[in-house]
Parts: sequence; C-alpha cells; structure tokens
Amino acid sequence: MRDGFVSVGKLDAFIVDGPPVDISGAIQAVAPSAFPRMLSRFADAADGTPAVSAIASTCTHRGCPVLTGDGVWGSTDSPIYDASSHVVTCPCHGSQFNVQSGAVVRGPARTSLISFATEVRDDEVFVAIAAEPANPTAKFNLLADAGVSVGLAPSVFPGTGNKYLVDFGVFVVELFFENEATLTYTGIRRDGSRGSSETVAIQTTYLRDDLFMVTWQESDRTTVVHVEDYEQFIIHTNITNPDQSFAKFRGTFKQIR
Repeated sequence: MRDGFVSVGKLDAFIVDGPPVDISGAIQAVAPSAFPRMLSRFADAADGTPAVSAIASTCTHRGCPVLTGDGVWGSTDSPIYDASSHVVTCPCHGSQFNVQSGAVVRGPARTSLISFATEVRDDEVFVAIAAEPANPTAKFNLLADAGVSVGLAPSVFPGTGNKYLVDFGVFVVELFFENEATLTYTGIRRDGSRGSSETVAIQTTYLRDDLFMVTWQESDRTTVVHVEDYEQFIIHTNITNPDQSFAKFRGTFKQIR
C-alpha cells in the first residue's frame, strides 16, 4: 500500500470493455473492513491514458453482490454486463448501475454505488481504500451538477423533520427527529397520555435504501442502537442500560407528523 492506494494488478489483466472484475480480495487483504468493489477498464483516452473505474460491488437495494448475486434472490455465473452502455445489472432484483460513475440507471435501487479513486502507475492499477470524495453528499452533488440521475444521496435520512409513534409491544414511544442530529423521544402511555421526554444528540448511518442505523446516549448513560426500516416501518432497538444489562425489542412505527 502507498498513499492510501492498493495495487490490484497489472493493467493488462483487465480487458478493455470486459465485464467488471471483483477486486475486493486485493483491497481487503490490506484493509479487511473495506467495501467490496469491482474494477472496469474502458478504451484509452485520446492521449493514450488508460481509463479505469472502481466502484462498490454491493447493491444498494438489498445488499446483494452485484457480480454474482446471493443465491437466494438471484445469482449468475458471470456478471450481467452491457459493454456498449457500461451498465451492470444486479441479478437479485434487476437494479442497473453505470460502472463509470456508479450512478443508478434503473431501479429498484435508488442510491448510487460509491466510487473509489484509481491510478495507473507503471502499468499497474492502484485503487484508493477510502471512497472519493470522502463526503457522500459531495459526490451526490457533483453527479447531480453533471446531469446524472443518482437517486437519494446516502446521507439523506428520511426521518428528518418527522414525528413517529413506535409500538414495541411492552412500551410505546414517540420519536421526533428535529433534524439529522437531534431526536426528542417521549414515552406514551396506553391511555395516550404523555410520559417522560428527553432530547438527545444522534448519529445516523446509511445501511441501504430506506434502512438506517440511529444511535444515541441518554443522560443516565443508557445507550440505544436503532435499526430503522423505512420501507417496512419496523424498528429493531438494542438498549444497554447503565447497569450494563441489555434489552432488545422489535416494533412497528407510523408517521404522525
């Protein structure tokens, strides 16, 4: 590894306009937690500069491996790739992506595949470990300015500005996401009266389309991890209490404002 880049092989190992190649192994040998990704090679530029592109290879719709499928929703022996349009198709649900930019060409996926900087040095291809640009909103804006339809940016949290009523069975709570960084939660009694309330700082993490992880710590040092599914309207909550006891609940939610 050099300057945050990892060698993924010689340039001539990648066929011009051939199907994308899985390079996850080379990247994860250096950075085990790095995103799985694929590399495509295109016709050289007019000045002879090699043209390659590296993008994530996990579909943003349901997390299927784009190059192979998952064997449950769908699978393929070789990548479903149209070289003329530079479009790869996920075998699970048919989402299509442009391998040059990662942009969504056809749903059901609505979020682009993130891209990674590439360099060719002495006929050897290097790929950045970290995504470029580092800020996913910046990447979204750059593609949008270029007229590319990319769907929602990964940083767009659907709860922002909304209020939800969540029924976990043993308790009911109202969640008001004032913004992407602030949540006010209020206990709701079965008779509809309101209980205790607290406003906390939260962190939201994009997992896939309509699925986010939301985490926070309360004033008594209770920590909460939510996995919030805005397609099925289901929340899984994982609570670590101040005495280190642990509780898990599954609930349904509906928007009330």
